[in-house]
Amino acid sequence: MKTKITLILILICAYSLNAQTVGTLIVGAKTLDNTVNGAIEKADNVLSDQQRTVYINLLNYTSYLNGVIKSLGDDLDRNLTQKELAILNDVNTINEKLEGSIGDLINGLEDGTTIIENASTRIIGSDKYPSPTFFKIPMLTASQNKNIVIDVKGVRLNNSQNYIVFAGKKIPVTSISSDKLISFTVPLTEDDLFSPDSTNIFKLFLFEKRFIGKDKVHKYSPRFIVVPKNLATVKAFYKVHYEVKEESNGQTDIVHATSGSNKTKDVVKQFNVHNSSAEGWKIDKTSIKCWKESGSGDKHGYAGPYQNSMTDVSFVAKAFAKDGKATCRCNWNEYRMVSKYSIETSEVKIHFNQQEVISLPDNMVSLVRTEAQYYDGSIFKSASPYFKNNHIEFNFRQLEKLFEVKFTAN
Repeated sequence: MKTKITLILILICAYSLNAQTVGTLIVGAKTLDNTVNGAIEKADNVLSDQQRTVYINLLNYTSYLNGVIKSLGDDLDRNLTQKELAILNDVNTINEKLEGSIGDLINGLEDGTTIIENASTRIIGSDKYPSPTFFKIPMLTASQNKNIVIDVKGVRLNNSQNYIVFAGKKIPVTSISSDKLISFTVPLTEDDLFSPDSTNIFKLFLFEKRFIGKDKVHKYSPRFIVVPKNLATVKAFYKVHYEVKEESNGQTDIVHATSGSNKTKDVVKQFNVHNSSAEGWKIDKTSIKCWKESGSGDKHGYAGPYQNSMTDVSFVAKAFAKDGKATCRCNWNEYRMVSKYSIETSEVKIHFNQQEVISLPDNMVSLVRTEAQYYDGSIFKSASPYFKNNHIEFNFRQLEKLFEVKFTAN
């Protein structure tokens, strides 16, 4: 009796695993399509090669999948075949991973591509005619001037008639590595302009070899992502040292000379800085003015300031008198240099695939932080720039956004 019960349970479990219907597959595929399409706007804002590549191919996969599923018929209650059930399992696997984050799907680029490639090859009919399973498309900006290479992975690709139409140009297949990998080299000039705000696609034409008649052409419209030429504005915040001149003007002092006879009396005096020299105060030598404040005639007078007596903290002048009194008065200004610190900024626009340099001043004390504002308005603070010899070097690779995008299905 125990053996029979076990057998019955096994049969029930086996039936329940296979008793998935066409309707279940359609719902699962639509859910995946909603999830990916809802997130593609975020993909446009991601500079990472890994995330961008997986986004693009998820989008192409779901579009391809939903197109094929339409051919399954109107019998939504029909049980799935083993091959259709494998497709449903792929859809559920990807859906489950995307419910967490893109990071769950991308453990390195190869893991993500393998999942999508394998799922694509299991789509009904994909092994019977030329079918793309994965695209590797470089990141493009609104305007550029270089050759790009587009790799297409798939099945039954070995046909020299294959071509693409990219930016209005018909590009024949450049390289056929195998029946599963072909490449196209696309020359782009400054006249080839792309809009980051539009849905950008190119046309792929794959030819199916036939024994009789012309080869049949299969058309696909893969999507590619365009980013603006100006990827970000980078600001460097740094601490600088500078000195401010503090002044104390209008210092004054006198020297007297008194004589009670016809003999001239000279009185020499050293005038010293009034403020504390220990606190950095100095005499502004150019400001020293001396004159005879009292006394009459040539017998009473003054001399100075003596040039050879001038220092930062003192100078010498004198008064002289004969048979009377003379007064010499001197005025001067004093100053000191006070150390100050402030936070200043420099900024530069980072262009696509181009290194930029922010030059920093010689009086910089330390780098406080850097801040990158991306073209989508988001801000990434405290990036890790390369800092050497008062220069910060950035390139777009160092501006990749280091976060995981969360997915939710509609």
